[in-house]
Amino acid sequence: MEQQIQCYSYNRISTIGVQRRGDGIPRQLRLSHEFAEQKGWVMNTDFSLIDIGKSAYHGRNLDDNAALGQFIHALENGLIQKPAVLLIESLDRLSRERIPKALQLFLTIINYGVSICTHFDGQIFSEDRVQTDPSPLMLAICIMARAHEESATKSRRKKESWKKAREKIKNGIIAHNAHSGAFGHPFH
Repeated sequence: MEQQIQCYSYNRISTIGVQRRGDGIPRQLRLSHEFAEQKGWVMNTDFSLIDIGKSAYHGRNLDDNAALGQFIHALENGLIQKPAVLLIESLDRLSRERIPKALQLFLTIINYGVSICTHFDGQIFSEDRVQTDPSPLMLAICIMARAHEESATKSRRKKESWKKAREKIKNGIIAHNAHSGAFGHPFH
């Protein structure tokens, strides 16, 4: 009899504001459960793998107090039941860091014998698969590059926007008070 695959679902949103605007975590959880059920995987809930407000661009989702960071520690200490798969919406949920760091995280997980599956596109990345066919690894690297560049671009735009807003405040063009943001819009 074949062992059932243990599925660990990792879900992340970068800011609490994202959660307020939509259904980021509930959507990711629902899709993860549906995907695992279709595959016949056992959803393992030994770890609560939800990170809210933990930046994957800055690697904060790997901190000791972050769910993914704790999962990696558990993996390194042999606490993850195998065969196992880490189920994520897309690779950008895992990391948005520069390619070498994102790739290192990706390889750490699969080298410990845990496959990574993205339910968005149904890709399953395992040590055996990337050894016999490197094209999924190349695809993963391209996705990592896009995720990092997307976040880097957003970061540059935000910094520039705040710089302009500070200049306007400094020059008296717009008012800033405790009840509104630097652009004159109320805080939510």
